[in-house]
Amino acid sequence: MIGSWITAQWRAFASAIAFLSRLPVRVVEYDARLVAKSVIYFPVVGVVIALLSAAAFLVAQVFWQTPVAIVLAMITSIVATGAFHEDGLADTADGLGGGWTVDDKLRIMKDSRIGTYGGLALMTALLLKFSALLTIPAEAIPQALICGHVLGRWSILPMLRYCEYLGGVEGTGGPFVGAVDIRGLMIGSALASILVVVFAPSNPMVILLCGLLLVLLSRQFFTARLGGITGDTLGATNQLVEVGVYLVIAATMG
Repeated sequence: MIGSWITAQWRAFASAIAFLSRLPVRVVEYDARLVAKSVIYFPVVGVVIALLSAAAFLVAQVFWQTPVAIVLAMITSIVATGAFHEDGLADTADGLGGGWTVDDKLRIMKDSRIGTYGGLALMTALLLKFSALLTIPAEAIPQALICGHVLGRWSILPMLRYCEYLGGVEGTGGPFVGAVDIRGLMIGSALASILVVVFAPSNPMVILLCGLLLVLLSRQFFTARLGGITGDTLGATNQLVEVGVYLVIAATMG
C-alpha cells in the first residue's frame, strides 16, 4: 500500500517536471488522474529549477564576479524550462498590446512570432530580475532564487482554480483544467509556504503576501481584459510573481 502510494506520487511529480521543464524525466504513460495529481507538485518543481540555477550561480562565482554569475544563473533556468514561461509572457504582451477585441488578443497570442510588445515585456522582465538579484547580497541570492521560482510555479494553481480557462483542451493549460480542487490548492499552497518560510532570506510573510497579491491582481487584470486566462497568461503570471518576489527581497534586504 505504502509502496504503491509512493510510486503514484513519484509519477505525479515526474509528470509535473515533464510539463514545466525540459529536464529529462520519464513518464511511462499519460493518465488523466496523474495529471490532476501533478499540480500540487508545481511549487516543488520550482525548487528543482531554482537549485540548478543556484548551482550555476555558485560555480560561476568561483570564476567571475556577481553580475556574470547572476546572468549565468538566469540562463540556466531559461534552458532548464525551455523559456516556457518567458514565452507566455511575450505572447501575452503581444496579444494585449496589439489586439483591440478579445478575439484579436487571443488570436495574436497564438502566433508563435514575437512582436514589439512581447520583446519589450521580455526585456523588461529580464532586466528587473537581474537588477533586483544584483541588489540582494550575494550569499542570499540562492535563497531568493528558490523563493521566486517556488511562488512563480505556485501561482498557476490559484489561477487555474479561480479563473475561466479560454484556451480549450488543446491549449497549453488544457490538461489541467478542472484539475485544481480545493484540496490540491491547499496542499500546493502549504508546500509553497513551507518552502518559502524555510528558505526566505528576509521576512517570509512579506514574500508570501507579495506572491498572493500579484496573483489576485493578475486574476483581476486578465478577467477584465480577456474574460479569463490562457496558458500564455499563466506564464505571464509566473514571471510577474517571480520578478515581484525578487524586488520585495531586494527592498527588504537593501
